[in-house]
Amino acid sequence: MSETLADLLETLVNIPSETGHEAAIADWVAARLAAIGHGELTRSG
Repeated sequence: MSETLADLLETLVNIPSETGHEAAIADWVAARLAAIGHGELTRSG
């Protein structure tokens, strides 16, 4: 994972995440955190 902060921000803002439909962005964040391999993620909803 060698993206710059700007690259990550661009990716985030391009993921549709309207209120009530945040699954795609939550999936992306969860995958990124899982790839790092530290900590535990608990999703709600």
